[in-house]
Amino acid sequence: MTREPAKTPNFRLVCPECGAPLTFEVPSCARGHVFAAIDGVLSLLSNEERAFFDARDVALTTFREDAGLRRKTYDFDGLPFSQRKDPQWRARCADVKLVRAQLRSNGERAQRILDFGSSNGWLSNVLQRDGCDVTAVDLFRDDVDGLGAMRRYPRAWRSICMDVEKPERIGETFDLLVINHGIHFLRDPVGLIAALQRLVAPGGE
Repeated sequence: MTREPAKTPNFRLVCPECGAPLTFEVPSCARGHVFAAIDGVLSLLSNEERAFFDARDVALTTFREDAGLRRKTYDFDGLPFSQRKDPQWRARCADVKLVRAQLRSNGERAQRILDFGSSNGWLSNVLQRDGCDVTAVDLFRDDVDGLGAMRRYPRAWRSICMDVEKPERIGETFDLLVINHGIHFLRDPVGLIAALQRLVAPGGE
């Protein structure tokens, strides 16, 4: 049986421009920096970061389109199970089983999950459907392979586009932190994993 997702009010974040506090629900700080949400995805990037990462997004989307990797025909709500014939998605089916087993070991309460490197939201969708309070974080905003794909699912979750190498911009803690995708592409994955430990609540994993 699924549980109704528990919503965290006033989800705390840190302004990427000045370091002042703000929230997901009211994404503006006391110093006047305002951040927009598009299709439910909050863009928590400084002006300088946005200019750099916008160009990166375009290049990555173009590459994936040209390589035939950008598939709009997925049964998104069925992922990863609807694509289990594909080896990559079959491995993700196993990932879902592992995460669900971990959640069962922690009890039946609705749990706060951070899906870090969430890609197109396939795991966020599964866990939100299961009744968890999910926060998805990634840098890629593409509407097929990135955070923007949330609009293709029948449910929504908290979704934040940010520099994933700056987890200190998240002011909350979580019962379970899942490092989902892409950490091996980053400059200091070991250092990032150490920094992410701060986001795990007491008793969490």
